[in-house]
Amino acid sequence: KTTLLKIIAGEMSADSIEMSHPKHMRISYLPQSDIVLEDGTAYEHVELAYERFDPLIEEQRSIVERLANNELSDYLLERNHEIGEILLHEGYYDRKTEIAIILNGLGFHDSDLNRLCSEFSGGWQMRIALAKVLAEKPNLLLLDEPTNYLDIEARYWLRNYLKAYPQSVMIVSHDRAFLDETINEVFELFHGDLKRYKGTYSQYESQREVEIQTLMKAYEQQQIEI
Repeated sequence: KTTLLKIIAGEMSADSIEMSHPKHMRISYLPQSDIVLEDGTAYEHVELAYERFDPLIEEQRSIVERLANNELSDYLLERNHEIGEILLHEGYYDRKTEIAIILNGLGFHDSDLNRLCSEFSGGWQMRIALAKVLAEKPNLLLLDEPTNYLDIEARYWLRNYLKAYPQSVMIVSHDRAFLDETINEVFELFHGDLKRYKGTYSQYESQREVEIQTLMKAYEQQQIEI
């Protein structure tokens, strides 16, 4: 399952298939372990999620300079307004509040936001990494065992956050209760085939049990006929 997520995230290639997605689709991936954060504070690391806006910020800065030099045109004025609307709609100007909300939800106190990442234990560094991928707000969010390092309160907050997430989320987890609370379909990878089941994990188990019983009955009937 982890290998599948890494292939989707583009971190490794498959032996015999190619992965493709729309050009402007953004994918964020949280591995289940082995994240070590050394540079910057907790807040600064999560703020890296907003680097996706750097090209727009640079373009807007260039436009403002051109307008200041009396290079007036309808295109520059319209483009400057368009960029401002994008940044406003995507929450760029509210990033400090959003980052604080996410980190607080994952168990950090306000005083923790300016602490160096290297001061936190491995489990808390994983929480910082989780906060960053949530702040990236990708079209597809890939989470590999996201509850491993969370206490009950943080797990409850993450559950509510993911239930309200407007884009797509793919979760690998052994926490069946968490899956039941967050997902609406299950993908089963079995003998090289991927099959989709609608519903929660418990509903998937029920459907799978019916399928297995049906296969067993068909096999027994075949043996009788033979």
